[in-house]
Amino acid sequence: MSAESKPIDSYLLWRNLWLLWLLLILIVSSYPCAEFHTHGHWDKVSWVPFQGVWGSVNLSVDAVKNLVLYVPFGFFYGQSQSHLTKSFVFKVALLTALLSTGCEFFQVFCHGRHPTMTDVSTNVLGGVLGVVIALRYRSGKR
Repeated sequence: MSAESKPIDSYLLWRNLWLLWLLLILIVSSYPCAEFHTHGHWDKVSWVPFQGVWGSVNLSVDAVKNLVLYVPFGFFYGQSQSHLTKSFVFKVALLTALLSTGCEFFQVFCHGRHPTMTDVSTNVLGGVLGVVIALRYRSGKR
């Protein structure tokens, strides 16, 4: 690297990582969707969060996967902002809820998928956890 080249703006780098992670979430949330139909399967929606999660290893693992998937989303978004305040956590929670709800709504039309409020809940928890980690990282409390 020459002395004349400027260092990469760290906020730009974090924003690009956030956008790539957003794309990954969209891909993971929509795949596989070979059976997309114009009518929804509302009867497959599990409206009550965490129903059956504690009694099923598969559902518990799925909840943990969703949580882990959204932690980088919140962290990268937090790192991409120049000013972080504690009220920013609410903004990330809202953004994560909108993204997650949109992904689950898409799955209503994919007959092989089973959208759940557990997914939305764990995704929001993951996004919030990610931005809280970003806040602590910025303040030096590692």
